[in-house]
Amino acid sequence: MINVEHLGPETGAFKANKTNTFLMAVLPAANDQHAALTHLGLPEHCAVAIGYSWYSPELANGHPCPEVFNVKRSQLLSLFASQPSTFFTPVWRGLSEIRPLYPVYLGVIVPDSKTATVKLKVAQSIAASTWLMRLPEVVFKGLVVSVMLINPVLWMLLIKSIRPYSRLASELRGFLFLACLGGLTCGYAVFSSVFGDGYIEMQKHAVLFLPGLLAVLAAALSCFLWWLGCITQKDTLPQRH
Repeated sequence: MINVEHLGPETGAFKANKTNTFLMAVLPAANDQHAALTHLGLPEHCAVAIGYSWYSPELANGHPCPEVFNVKRSQLLSLFASQPSTFFTPVWRGLSEIRPLYPVYLGVIVPDSKTATVKLKVAQSIAASTWLMRLPEVVFKGLVVSVMLINPVLWMLLIKSIRPYSRLASELRGFLFLACLGGLTCGYAVFSSVFGDGYIEMQKHAVLFLPGLLAVLAAALSCFLWWLGCITQKDTLPQRH
């Protein structure tokens, strides 16, 4: 609130985000780039800037497409409908940029002792991000896409389970809620990063992605263990003759 005059549409961050979103991420993915420019209300001379980011050296002598600052992100919805590649291609690439699930360029300060070094190595070896990084990229992307695709279905099941006559067990409602919350978090982290600032600093912008993914995996594992417990308990009950 104190620095409100520095948070307006003329700030560098605002211009960088618009440049990275539209010129760097969305427009290069369009099958018909000239049609996409027209759809977003951008002039033809902006075609030379497609693929540029805010940090491209070509912008050192002036922005070649300042009109991009006036484009609204709400215009992306109709562009996605007319050219789906402008949605799926950036998201698919964003999933590659999101690993290793933490900002690798941030330094780690460790006390100058052998014990601290050993503790750090142990923590890194058992970290969830380390294990997820060992998955092949295709497997990792497939896991994330599956989570995002099934999330709307889980939300519908959760909403139906709230009804008074629902026979769904309370444990399953809890698992559903955790999975829905985790999937929603994953989707928000990816979409807000890709269409908020392109692929710049994906690991930092999508910091909520890993907790969301872990919530979904925890819900799936809990549901499996609950189901296994129900089957085991059923088998151990005395049979009536």
